[in-house]
Amino acid sequence: MVRGQLHRRRDPQPRRVLPAALGLGVATLAALYLLTNVVYLMALPPSDLKGVVGVGAAAASRLFGSLGSSLFAGLITVSALGCLSANILFCARVPFAMARDGLFWKRLQRLDPRTQAPTAALQAQMAVAAVLALTGSFQALYEFVVFALTFFFAATAIAVPVLRRSRPEIERPYRVWGYPVVPVLFAALNGAIFVLSAAARPVQALAAAGVLALGVPSYFVWLKKRP
Repeated sequence: MVRGQLHRRRDPQPRRVLPAALGLGVATLAALYLLTNVVYLMALPPSDLKGVVGVGAAAASRLFGSLGSSLFAGLITVSALGCLSANILFCARVPFAMARDGLFWKRLQRLDPRTQAPTAALQAQMAVAAVLALTGSFQALYEFVVFALTFFFAATAIAVPVLRRSRPEIERPYRVWGYPVVPVLFAALNGAIFVLSAAARPVQALAAAGVLALGVPSYFVWLKKRP
């Protein structure tokens, strides 16, 4: 019985641990981002950074030579793979949840009996990613995704005050620090990035807007088909 009590005491408390983990993670990433940019500016003058996409590789080449640039590019690749693995796992949950709610093909709600992973949604995501990879360069795809992401980031932040007014009865175990200033400011910043990205890359912006717009009639079509 004592062991059971000790085990329960050691169990993490999501309401306390998750906000602390998110806050610490964001603060750490912000510090690393600022320090990295300081190194970039120390290695290269601002005039040399204009129009350069691979700033990290250029700075490493200036500081450590061609070998340092290759090593830095390898580190960036490893870091990108870590980020991609997380995105692959949670992005597949979107079509899985839609299929489970009757708003997408039923096959996509299938789970692996052993791992409980949404294998059908992962396979569909892999097919779409392969098609997108054949449509253009990495830079074009990156700008396409950033444009769409900033729109959804802003919409998610605005949903916080909207849902608090429209659905006050929902349990909210996590509190938004600095509400309502923080979500409104976050939505405004992402909205500004959204507008600036559209002005700088109108072709990619129109393509992303077109794909997003297709979701509106598709939603109503699936809504009619839902039992």
